[in-house]
Amino acid sequence: MPEYLWSAALFLAFGFALGYYFMSRKKDRKNARKLRRERRLMNTSRPEPDAEHPGDIAFANITPAPAESTEDSKLVQRELEESKKDKAKLESELKALESRLKRVQSERDGLARKVEVLDEQLKPLRAQVQQAEIEQRAQAKAKVSTPVDAPDFPPPQVKIIQGSTGGTWRYASGSVHGSEKTSDQCQDSSRLVITAGRQFAILAVADGAGSLKYSNIGAQEAVLAASESARAELEIIEAKGETLTRSAFLTLAGKIFGDALAAVNLRAESEKQKAQLYGSTLIVLIAGPDFTACAHVGDGRAGCCLRDGQWIPLLTPMKGGEANMTRFLTHLRDEPDLVQANYISLASSAVFCISDGCESASWHTKTKPQYRTNGALVDPNIPSSEFWASIAKTVAELPDKFRAEGKPESEIQGETDRLFSQFLLGGNLTLKAERDDKTIALAVNLP
Repeated sequence: MPEYLWSAALFLAFGFALGYYFMSRKKDRKNARKLRRERRLMNTSRPEPDAEHPGDIAFANITPAPAESTEDSKLVQRELEESKKDKAKLESELKALESRLKRVQSERDGLARKVEVLDEQLKPLRAQVQQAEIEQRAQAKAKVSTPVDAPDFPPPQVKIIQGSTGGTWRYASGSVHGSEKTSDQCQDSSRLVITAGRQFAILAVADGAGSLKYSNIGAQEAVLAASESARAELEIIEAKGETLTRSAFLTLAGKIFGDALAAVNLRAESEKQKAQLYGSTLIVLIAGPDFTACAHVGDGRAGCCLRDGQWIPLLTPMKGGEANMTRFLTHLRDEPDLVQANYISLASSAVFCISDGCESASWHTKTKPQYRTNGALVDPNIPSSEFWASIAKTVAELPDKFRAEGKPESEIQGETDRLFSQFLLGGNLTLKAERDDKTIALAVNLP
């Protein structure tokens, strides 16, 4: 019988015993009242003594009670004794039920403890099953989303950007919505800053989490705070005639991301919202006359073209086992060592950052199974030299083209960024069909 039925039966028996006990007491009281009433009637029915025969008084006092009254008294006495016996029996049964109830409760507590122990033992197994399910879903998605003609692992590519900037920075940046969104739904943000002395270029790109309500605001706050923090420190170095060393960059990266997180937290506090709702990725790339450096949290890509013409990546995106799984700037609150940094002691001709919406158009991200014995696709993480050389050349040449057309100097950068955003919206079939938001920040500095 299930445990709850046992408990119900015990409580019913317990209630029945209490009811029987109290009913017996009620019956005893009723019999006692009946006996007292009969005694009063017997006393009142005795004859008054005659004044003329005073001796009758003594006789009256010793007159025996009627036989019927005596029998009733004996009957009441027997019933009282039987009631006492029944009471004692009920009390004994009640104690037995209480003892049984305690044993059942003890057994129930023991079973509950066993369930808790088993649950703790099953937790690792549940975690393993969950992880296996995630990996299976990720593999299934990879098989479905990967084209049959995935490119071969690209050989080392060397391609020099044609044209010249005369050592001056030429740049463009833009963030646009995906093919199934409108402009006010874009959750990407970007900013490109050149320091006052024109030595350093600062590129910042953020991709707001699609599932978070205020991630677009978080992305805007992150790129603004990060770029301004980097600019302030680099202009101090620039004014001293110094450069940014590897150790100095690691320190600066921590400050930049700390300032960005503080700006997001402050915005959330001012709007009385949880900071987690403002989550976004963040990439910050700094290019100088003798180094190229990058730091990031989350996914996206960053790369450069070195002076010798090599197109190389500068970061490895933080991606999880399922699509759209990554880390955000707001995670730094609990994981202060989350920022990944990379420093190269070489100058670059071009540097660029993108959100993951531009990966398929500008990056080699998948290759054929022949490069892995288990048949899974790998991510070579190499920028497409054809794509980047083409748009870098365009960005380098546009200012001279606009000047030749007589466009005012104050409007040249704005027109460059406007055309660049149009290119992101539909410059080729891949960009036009992309559903995710798209962001590119590019800076070129040719000798």
